[in-house]
Amino acid sequence: MVERMEKQRFLDLITQAHQRWLSEIERIPRTEMTRAGYCGIWSVKDVVAHIGWHEQEMTDMVKTMRLEGSPLWLKPLDERNQTIYREFKDTTLAVVLAIEEMAYAEMLQQLEGLSEDALNDPAAFPGMPPEWMPWQVIAGNTYEHYTDHMQSK
Repeated sequence: MVERMEKQRFLDLITQAHQRWLSEIERIPRTEMTRAGYCGIWSVKDVVAHIGWHEQEMTDMVKTMRLEGSPLWLKPLDERNQTIYREFKDTTLAVVLAIEEMAYAEMLQQLEGLSEDALNDPAAFPGMPPEWMPWQVIAGNTYEHYTDHMQSK
């Protein structure tokens, strides 16, 4: 059986992992953040845009209290990631960093307003399969995701 997640522990996991991820990318000179190769062929900018997209999706899920989102979720992972990449490839580094910062802040605000019961109850999010836990969906798109994209895991 899946363990129940305490809300404060969950928020701590997200904020700590996000801070570690930010600390890692902030050590990279801005002039290097658009160079391919940080994560596979992606630059730091590409990864930041990718992370911000996922944070915004989690914000929208919590706001609507529904497991709905971008039609990109229906695409295979590689295709979804390529589409996100193309969506932001011509966006400047400064704008991508600002978008992610706003997405993270809004997501955290929405999560702070979410009840601990809802965090642990798939029925609180219509459309979510009963075997899924909301906190696990969010974790996969936040603190686990940040770690996935860190070079110094």
